[in-house]
Amino acid sequence: MKEKIALVTGAARGIGKAIAGRLAADGADVVVADICSDSAGVDYHLSSLKQLEETRDEIRKLGRRSMAIRADVTREADVKRMVESTVKELGRLDILVNNAGVGASCPVSEMPEEMWDRVMGVNIKGVFLCCKAVVPHMVGQGSGKIINLSSCAGEMPSGLMAAYCCSKAAVRMFTMVLAIEVAAFNVQVNAVYPGIVQTDIWQGILPNAAKVMGVAEAEMWRLTREKPGIAPGADDGRHIAALVSFLCSTEADFITGKIIGADGGYCMHI
Repeated sequence: MKEKIALVTGAARGIGKAIAGRLAADGADVVVADICSDSAGVDYHLSSLKQLEETRDEIRKLGRRSMAIRADVTREADVKRMVESTVKELGRLDILVNNAGVGASCPVSEMPEEMWDRVMGVNIKGVFLCCKAVVPHMVGQGSGKIINLSSCAGEMPSGLMAAYCCSKAAVRMFTMVLAIEVAAFNVQVNAVYPGIVQTDIWQGILPNAAKVMGVAEAEMWRLTREKPGIAPGADDGRHIAALVSFLCSTEADFITGKIIGADGGYCMHI
Protein backbone atom coordinates (compact mmCIF):
# COMPACT_ATOMS: atom_id res chain seq x y z
CA MET A 1 0.00 0.00 0.00
CA LYS A 2 2.95 2.31 -0.41
CA GLU A 3 1.88 5.76 -1.66
CA LYS A 4 -1.81 4.94 -1.11
CA ILE A 5 -4.12 7.39 0.66
CA ALA A 6 -6.67 5.93 3.08
CA LEU A 7 -9.60 7.44 4.97
CA VAL A 8 -10.89 5.60 8.05
CA THR A 9 -14.04 6.73 9.86
CA GLY A 10 -14.60 6.06 13.54
CA ALA A 11 -10.83 5.93 13.88
CA ALA A 12 -10.27 7.54 17.28
CA ARG A 13 -10.32 4.25 19.18
CA GLY A 14 -11.19 0.57 19.07
CA ILE A 15 -11.36 -1.31 15.78
CA GLY A 16 -11.09 1.88 13.72
CA LYS A 17 -7.86 2.87 15.43
CA ALA A 18 -6.45 -0.61 14.90
CA ILE A 19 -7.31 -0.46 11.19
CA ALA A 20 -5.78 3.00 10.74
CA GLY A 21 -2.58 1.92 12.46
CA ARG A 22 -2.28 -1.27 10.40
CA LEU A 23 -2.82 0.56 7.09
CA ALA A 24 -0.12 3.05 8.08
CA ALA A 25 2.26 0.29 9.14
CA ASP A 26 1.70 -1.33 5.74
CA GLY A 27 2.65 1.86 3.91
CA ALA A 28 -0.45 4.02 3.48
CA ASP A 29 -0.93 7.64 4.47
CA VAL A 30 -4.07 7.69 6.61
CA VAL A 31 -6.71 10.32 7.32
CA VAL A 32 -8.55 9.53 10.55
CA ALA A 33 -12.06 10.83 11.14
CA ASP A 34 -14.49 10.67 14.03
CA ILE A 35 -17.42 12.68 15.37
CA CYS A 36 -15.79 13.26 18.80
CA SER A 37 -17.40 14.74 21.88
CA ASP A 38 -15.92 17.77 23.59
CA SER A 39 -15.36 15.68 26.70
CA ALA A 40 -14.82 11.92 26.88
CA GLY A 41 -17.24 9.80 28.88
CA VAL A 42 -20.40 11.76 28.06
CA ASP A 43 -21.63 9.00 25.74
CA TYR A 44 -19.93 5.64 25.30
CA HIS A 45 -20.54 5.95 21.55
CA LEU A 46 -18.44 9.10 21.36
CA SER A 47 -14.68 9.34 21.51
CA SER A 48 -12.85 12.55 22.32
CA LEU A 49 -10.95 14.88 20.01
CA LYS A 50 -7.86 14.08 22.08
CA GLN A 51 -8.21 10.39 21.23
CA LEU A 52 -8.54 11.19 17.53
CA GLU A 53 -5.44 13.38 17.59
CA GLU A 54 -3.51 10.67 19.43
CA THR A 55 -4.38 8.23 16.63
CA ARG A 56 -3.13 10.76 14.08
CA ASP A 57 0.10 11.31 16.02
CA GLU A 58 0.77 7.57 16.29
CA ILE A 59 0.46 7.26 12.51
CA ARG A 60 2.89 10.14 11.99
CA LYS A 61 5.37 8.40 14.26
CA LEU A 62 5.35 5.55 11.76
CA GLY A 63 6.63 8.00 9.15
CA ARG A 64 3.33 8.32 7.31
CA ARG A 65 1.31 11.44 6.60
CA SER A 66 -1.91 11.78 8.58
CA MET A 67 -4.73 14.23 9.23
CA ALA A 68 -7.40 14.20 11.93
CA ILE A 69 -10.83 15.37 10.79
CA ARG A 70 -13.82 15.83 13.05
CA ALA A 71 -16.92 14.80 11.10
CA ASP A 72 -20.43 13.41 11.58
CA VAL A 73 -21.02 10.75 8.92
CA THR A 74 -24.80 11.27 9.11
CA ARG A 75 -24.44 14.82 7.77
CA GLU A 76 -23.74 15.09 4.05
CA ALA A 77 -22.01 18.46 4.40
CA ASP A 78 -19.58 16.99 6.94
CA VAL A 79 -18.87 14.00 4.72
CA LYS A 80 -18.23 16.17 1.64
CA ARG A 81 -15.87 18.38 3.65
CA MET A 82 -14.03 15.33 4.98
CA VAL A 83 -13.49 13.83 1.52
CA GLU A 84 -12.64 17.14 -0.16
CA SER A 85 -10.10 17.97 2.57
CA THR A 86 -8.45 14.57 2.11
CA VAL A 87 -8.13 14.98 -1.66
CA LYS A 88 -6.97 18.59 -1.38
CA GLU A 89 -4.29 17.96 1.24
CA LEU A 90 -3.04 14.52 0.18
CA GLY A 91 -3.76 14.58 -3.54
CA ARG A 92 -6.04 11.60 -3.99
CA LEU A 93 -8.08 8.96 -2.16
CA ASP A 94 -7.44 5.25 -2.73
CA ILE A 95 -9.02 3.55 0.26
CA LEU A 96 -12.19 4.19 2.26
CA VAL A 97 -12.90 2.20 5.42
CA ASN A 98 -16.42 2.81 6.73
CA ASN A 99 -15.90 1.83 10.35
CA ALA A 100 -18.00 4.44 12.21
CA GLY A 101 -20.90 2.77 13.97
CA VAL A 102 -23.13 2.77 17.01
CA GLY A 103 -25.01 0.03 18.82
CA ALA A 104 -28.13 -0.19 20.95
CA SER A 105 -29.68 -2.83 23.18
CA CYS A 106 -33.42 -2.59 23.75
CA PRO A 107 -36.57 -4.70 23.23
CA VAL A 108 -38.53 -3.67 20.14
CA SER A 109 -41.61 -2.89 22.24
CA GLU A 110 -39.65 -0.38 24.32
CA MET A 111 -37.31 1.08 21.71
CA PRO A 112 -37.58 4.88 21.32
CA GLU A 113 -37.89 6.07 17.74
CA GLU A 114 -34.81 8.23 18.30
CA MET A 115 -32.71 5.14 19.12
CA TRP A 116 -33.78 3.40 15.91
CA ASP A 117 -33.06 6.52 13.85
CA ARG A 118 -29.64 7.06 15.41
CA VAL A 119 -28.45 3.51 14.78
CA MET A 120 -29.75 3.51 11.21
CA GLY A 121 -28.35 6.98 10.62
CA VAL A 122 -24.78 6.16 11.57
CA ASN A 123 -24.56 2.51 10.55
CA ILE A 124 -26.12 2.58 7.09
CA LYS A 125 -26.83 6.19 6.10
CA GLY A 126 -23.26 7.07 7.08
CA VAL A 127 -21.90 4.29 4.87
CA PHE A 128 -24.09 5.47 1.99
CA LEU A 129 -23.02 9.13 2.33
CA CYS A 130 -19.31 8.31 2.56
CA CYS A 131 -19.47 6.02 -0.46
CA LYS A 132 -21.49 8.56 -2.41
CA ALA A 133 -18.81 11.19 -1.78
CA VAL A 134 -15.83 8.93 -2.47
CA VAL A 135 -16.94 6.92 -5.51
CA PRO A 136 -16.59 9.78 -8.07
CA HIS A 137 -12.93 10.24 -7.06
CA MET A 138 -12.18 6.52 -7.34
CA VAL A 139 -14.04 6.15 -10.63
CA GLY A 140 -12.20 9.18 -12.00
CA GLN A 141 -8.77 7.75 -11.16
CA GLY A 142 -9.73 4.23 -12.26
CA SER A 143 -9.06 2.44 -8.98
CA GLY A 144 -10.11 2.23 -5.36
CA LYS A 145 -10.91 0.05 -2.38
CA ILE A 146 -13.94 0.42 -0.13
CA ILE A 147 -14.28 -1.68 3.01
CA ASN A 148 -17.49 -1.50 5.04
CA LEU A 149 -17.61 -2.79 8.60
CA SER A 150 -20.59 -5.03 9.16
CA SER A 151 -21.17 -7.36 12.11
CA CYS A 152 -22.19 -10.87 13.09
CA ALA A 153 -25.44 -9.12 13.96
CA GLY A 154 -25.97 -8.59 10.25
CA GLU A 155 -25.55 -12.31 9.60
CA MET A 156 -27.75 -13.75 12.35
CA PRO A 157 -30.53 -12.47 14.63
CA SER A 158 -29.78 -11.34 18.15
CA GLY A 159 -32.50 -10.51 20.67
CA LEU A 160 -32.63 -6.92 21.95
CA MET A 161 -30.58 -5.74 18.95
CA ALA A 162 -33.24 -5.10 16.28
CA ALA A 163 -31.93 -1.73 15.12
CA TYR A 164 -28.31 -2.86 15.09
CA CYS A 165 -29.03 -6.17 13.35
CA CYS A 166 -31.13 -4.48 10.66
CA SER A 167 -28.56 -1.74 10.07
CA LYS A 168 -25.71 -4.22 9.66
CA ALA A 169 -27.78 -6.47 7.39
CA ALA A 170 -28.35 -3.37 5.26
CA VAL A 171 -24.58 -2.77 5.12
CA ARG A 172 -24.22 -6.31 3.80
CA MET A 173 -26.63 -5.74 0.90
CA PHE A 174 -25.39 -2.21 0.19
CA THR A 175 -21.86 -3.55 -0.17
CA MET A 176 -22.89 -6.07 -2.81
CA VAL A 177 -24.99 -3.57 -4.76
CA LEU A 178 -22.23 -0.96 -4.84
CA ALA A 179 -19.66 -3.59 -5.83
CA ILE A 180 -21.71 -4.30 -8.96
CA GLU A 181 -22.08 -0.60 -9.80
CA VAL A 182 -18.36 0.21 -9.69
CA ALA A 183 -16.75 -3.07 -10.78
CA ALA A 184 -16.16 -1.82 -14.34
CA PHE A 185 -14.07 1.07 -12.96
CA ASN A 186 -11.58 -1.12 -11.07
CA VAL A 187 -13.07 -0.24 -7.69
CA GLN A 188 -13.50 -3.14 -5.27
CA VAL A 189 -16.08 -3.03 -2.48
CA ASN A 190 -16.14 -5.58 0.33
CA ALA A 191 -17.40 -5.87 3.89
CA VAL A 192 -15.80 -7.35 6.97
CA TYR A 193 -17.73 -8.53 9.99
CA PRO A 194 -16.14 -9.01 13.42
CA GLY A 195 -17.40 -11.26 16.14
CA ILE A 196 -17.30 -10.08 19.75
CA VAL A 197 -14.57 -7.49 20.27
CA GLN A 198 -14.26 -5.79 23.65
CA THR A 199 -14.53 -2.18 22.51
CA ASP A 200 -15.87 0.81 24.46
CA ILE A 201 -19.16 0.58 22.56
CA TRP A 202 -19.62 -3.08 23.47
CA GLN A 203 -18.78 -2.28 27.08
CA GLY A 204 -21.53 0.36 26.96
CA ILE A 205 -24.16 -1.97 25.49
CA LEU A 206 -23.38 -4.90 27.79
CA PRO A 207 -24.87 -3.55 31.07
CA ASN A 208 -28.31 -2.93 29.56
CA ALA A 209 -28.32 -6.29 27.79
CA ALA A 210 -27.40 -8.01 31.05
CA LYS A 211 -30.16 -6.15 32.89
CA VAL A 212 -32.82 -7.16 30.37
CA MET A 213 -31.60 -10.78 30.39
CA GLY A 214 -31.51 -10.80 34.19
CA VAL A 215 -27.89 -11.90 34.50
CA ALA A 216 -24.72 -10.37 35.91
CA GLU A 217 -22.53 -8.40 33.51
CA ALA A 218 -19.67 -10.87 33.91
CA GLU A 219 -22.00 -13.74 33.02
CA MET A 220 -23.35 -11.83 30.02
CA TRP A 221 -19.81 -11.32 28.73
CA ARG A 222 -19.07 -15.02 29.22
CA LEU A 223 -22.23 -16.04 27.37
CA THR A 224 -21.47 -13.81 24.39
CA ARG A 225 -17.88 -14.89 23.88
CA GLU A 226 -17.64 -18.48 25.12
CA LYS A 227 -19.66 -20.63 22.76
CA PRO A 228 -18.59 -24.24 22.12
CA GLY A 229 -16.47 -24.66 19.02
CA ILE A 230 -15.46 -21.03 18.52
CA ALA A 231 -12.36 -19.04 19.29
CA PRO A 232 -12.59 -16.79 22.38
CA GLY A 233 -13.84 -13.24 21.90
CA ALA A 234 -11.11 -10.77 21.00
CA ASP A 235 -9.90 -8.00 23.27
CA ASP A 236 -8.70 -5.77 20.43
CA GLY A 237 -9.20 -5.29 16.71
CA ARG A 238 -5.86 -6.46 15.34
CA HIS A 239 -7.33 -9.47 13.54
CA ILE A 240 -9.92 -7.23 11.87
CA ALA A 241 -7.22 -4.73 10.88
CA ALA A 242 -5.17 -7.50 9.27
CA LEU A 243 -8.11 -8.63 7.13
CA VAL A 244 -8.98 -5.07 6.11
CA SER A 245 -5.36 -4.42 5.16
CA PHE A 246 -5.30 -7.48 2.93
CA LEU A 247 -8.52 -6.45 1.18
CA CYS A 248 -7.00 -3.02 0.55
CA SER A 249 -3.88 -4.49 -1.05
CA THR A 250 -3.26 -5.18 -4.72
CA GLU A 251 -3.29 -8.89 -3.89
CA ALA A 252 -7.05 -8.57 -3.35
CA ASP A 253 -7.82 -6.85 -6.67
CA PHE A 254 -9.90 -9.85 -7.78
CA ILE A 255 -12.07 -9.85 -4.64
CA THR A 256 -15.22 -7.71 -4.66
CA GLY A 257 -18.78 -7.89 -3.38
CA LYS A 258 -17.76 -10.25 -0.58
CA ILE A 259 -18.85 -10.26 3.06
CA ILE A 260 -16.00 -11.80 5.02
CA GLY A 261 -16.04 -12.72 8.69
CA ALA A 262 -13.24 -12.63 11.21
CA ASP A 263 -15.38 -13.87 14.06
CA GLY A 264 -13.68 -16.99 15.38
CA GLY A 265 -16.60 -19.06 14.09
CA TYR A 266 -19.21 -17.13 16.07
CA CYS A 267 -21.76 -16.99 13.25
CA MET A 268 -21.78 -20.76 12.85
CA HIS A 269 -23.98 -20.82 15.98
CA ILE A 270 -27.48 -19.42 15.48
